[in-house]
Amino acid sequence: MSDSTANQERNAQHDPAKQLLQEWRRRALLALLSYNHAATRSRRWNTLLGASAAIASAVVGTGVIAYISDDSKEPQFSLGLALLSTLAAALTAAHTFAGFGSRISEYERAARQYGVVRRDLEVALAEWHLCAVACKKEDIAKIARALDEAADNTPNAPGSIWARNRRHMKGQFTRRERLWG
Repeated sequence: MSDSTANQERNAQHDPAKQLLQEWRRRALLALLSYNHAATRSRRWNTLLGASAAIASAVVGTGVIAYISDDSKEPQFSLGLALLSTLAAALTAAHTFAGFGSRISEYERAARQYGVVRRDLEVALAEWHLCAVACKKEDIAKIARALDEAADNTPNAPGSIWARNRRHMKGQFTRRERLWG
């Protein structure tokens, strides 16, 4: 390696603008991972609540038919049926109130926006040594606007997801995560 190439690499390592872009890339990756994880978790809850409500409603419907056709009319059976009917209504209400469908699409949109910004950052960093100072300032301003726009147009992902992904990016995993992924 020539002396001029070594000097260029040393200067690039201490270039505050390049360090800023690297930090933004790290944050964009963290956001991308967090929003993808939030979408996956919301999808899981959507399926769990929706399936539970459907199963409880089906059991209540079948029980009502059995109760109507049964001559003995056991009081415990009618009490159990009433409790299960209440559970089915509560699950359906929770599923509707949570609005998982729209939340999933918002998280996926946010992940896509941060994915685009992350790719722009990687291109800017890859071409860093080819670009003049004016070009670099323009790239930084464009990327800053894209990050601001992505942040303004996205919902908040749960803090626990952000914290988990921060740990993972540092290579820190809990015992459970090491064992079960």
